[in-house]
Amino acid sequence: MNLKDRVALVTGGTGNLGSTVVARLIESGVRVRVTYVDDSYDRLREGLGAPAALSGSKTDLADATAVAAMVAAAARELGRLDFLIGLAGGFEWKPFVETDLADVRRMFDLNFTTLFNPARAAFPLFQAQKSGAVIAVGSRSGVQSDAGLAAYAASKAAVISLAQTLAAEGRPHGIRSYCLLPSTLDTPANRRAMPEADPSRWVAPASIADTIAFLCADERGDLNGAAIPVYGRS
Repeated sequence: MNLKDRVALVTGGTGNLGSTVVARLIESGVRVRVTYVDDSYDRLREGLGAPAALSGSKTDLADATAVAAMVAAAARELGRLDFLIGLAGGFEWKPFVETDLADVRRMFDLNFTTLFNPARAAFPLFQAQKSGAVIAVGSRSGVQSDAGLAAYAASKAAVISLAQTLAAEGRPHGIRSYCLLPSTLDTPANRRAMPEADPSRWVAPASIADTIAFLCADERGDLNGAAIPVYGRS
């Protein structure tokens, strides 16, 4: 798939999933700007061989003003912005009777705000150029919750709703929006957390990366607004 000279902003692009997605996009010809908060960007660049197509912005995604400035700078410096790919997020398991509003707010800050702020900044750019796509990574828990996931699942349900709202409002402007719903991702952290589980049943980060690259193509417009299950065999 050739997406040569397209530009993607990838939030959370330095993690286990993010590094795989970034590598796949660069392979497809996309220039990628990632957001980060620590030294993970340096590790990502080193791990990918310091590609010229990769750049980074140290940004607190919870700070709407900082995010707006970062998105504007990315579009200006890279000449355009075609895709917003929202990978930033966090997870917490806690029984409902032990969950308080602080837990809910923390999950919404990690999973919803980190998509809302960049989307709010990027959307006017997409409207002006009459094109663009938002690809969010939600979770199966957003449509099928389970014990201990009250705060997490609610935040992921909000991600799905936001992606669908962006599709509805963006459709007249040529803007597309999608939300992927993975089950358990096969990452080192999940293997450590669930040593008795069978990771062969989980979803490989490469599968998510391939799906994101597939959705970036303009020909996927008929899928606009789709919440896409990526469940593997789990």
